Amino acid sequence: MYDTARTADAATAGAVSPPAAPHAPRYRLVATDLDGTLLRSDSTVSARTRSALRRAQELGVHHVIVTGRPARGCLPFFAALGYTGLAVCGQGAQVYDAGRGLLLSGTALDTSAAQAALNRLTARVGPLDLAVVTSGDTAEFVITQGFGRGDERELAPYRIADPAQLWDRPVDKVLLRHPTLSDADLVAAARLCTGPELTVVHAGHRIVELLPTGFDKATGLARVTRSLGLTARDVIAFGDMPNDIPLLRWAEPRRGHGQRPPGPEGRGGRDRVGQRRRRRGGRPRADSRPRSPFLMRVDLLTREYPPFVYGGAGVHVGQLTRHLRSLVDVRVHCYGDSHAEAGVVAHQVTESMDDANSAVQAMAVNLSMSEAVRGTSVVHSHTWYANFAGHLAKVLHGVPPTWPPHTAWSPCGRGRPNSSPAATGCPPSWRRPRSRAPTASSPSPGRWPTTSRRPTRASTRTGSP
Repeated sequence: MYDTARTADAATAGAVSPPAAPHAPRYRLVATDLDGTLLRSDSTVSARTRSALRRAQELGVHHVIVTGRPARGCLPFFAALGYTGLAVCGQGAQVYDAGRGLLLSGTALDTSAAQAALNRLTARVGPLDLAVVTSGDTAEFVITQGFGRGDERELAPYRIADPAQLWDRPVDKVLLRHPTLSDADLVAAARLCTGPELTVVHAGHRIVELLPTGFDKATGLARVTRSLGLTARDVIAFGDMPNDIPLLRWAEPRRGHGQRPPGPEGRGGRDRVGQRRRRRGGRPRADSRPRSPFLMRVDLLTREYPPFVYGGAGVHVGQLTRHLRSLVDVRVHCYGDSHAEAGVVAHQVTESMDDANSAVQAMAVNLSMSEAVRGTSVVHSHTWYANFAGHLAKVLHGVPPTWPPHTAWSPCGRGRPNSSPAATGCPPSWRRPRSRAPTASSPSPGRWPTTSRRPTRASTRTGSP
């Protein structure tokens, strides 16, 4: 409503209303990543960025730098920016007061767990090039001879040491590089080899890190935000890499901004985290594609697998495995003798069951498979010989099973009517009788009786258990 008295008084006096006071800022804290976001490719800050930060500070908005770099490695950038606030460093494991030059908090890595994980990873993918960041105010990068790829200056301060000397001091994090693997493949392999004490982070191009579990940029920023008396609703965040995703998601929905990060974590396809893509016509829908397929492990269950193949199913599962391995961690469980191929486990019938019924033998193999898939993300039963194992994986481990269409048909009926029980794995009593010529009392093939309801599947199968 208009204030008529005030309007009348102003009109009578002929006075001009004073300019309105500036609106309160919508956000009270701006969180920015450092490399690739605040800094340009030459590690400098543009005049436009400086002007925007200065204007935000004039309005009373806090600026918090959130970076994966250790606090000591950020000192030249703090000085160049004139930054005196709190900073979240070391992927969230450190909080640094730039104004007082004081490290307020820091968390060291469990070096025994890290070394055990590195041993498993080396056995899986081959030799690694390593570096560590030491703990405390005098932190530095300690790198092995092969780690540097012409970017050593980005790791200042650093020194080169033998691999055995990496663990002479407490360590905050470990950096990994592989001579041939891509960052995405190295992240996938590392996550399979680490225990609950460690977290794997894709921090930048050719930089994969092992960190203490429970720390990321979001947790570090949350601590700083609380210390300033603010909440996530007051924060807007900016970032550009997969390690920024927790930060962007933590900020109030629709307020975390950034380029789509490279690598598997960024394949979800959202340039503005928290917002939905829209279909043609304006209907919003959440992106249904997995954000990080390398977090997934798929176990394929099959009777046959190359080179022991006697039918099309064995050829199919071999091709499927080859293509899936470029996307996820694939493990194959098959019948028969041991395989030399990595990631393939053969399940055999024990000697005590050599004289057992073939169906019982198949069930025994399925029981062995169901125990071996523990910890997987998805089970795929590629042939009906392994469907029981897929069902048990769901019942025992809560793992979602999948089946291709060709396994939906009963092996004892349509498809191989002349197969022997030994070949099908089914006793004779389970065999579906061969189709008979239609009689006056039976419907013609492909047609249902018009005088009664459509029969159920059970009523059309005689002789089934």
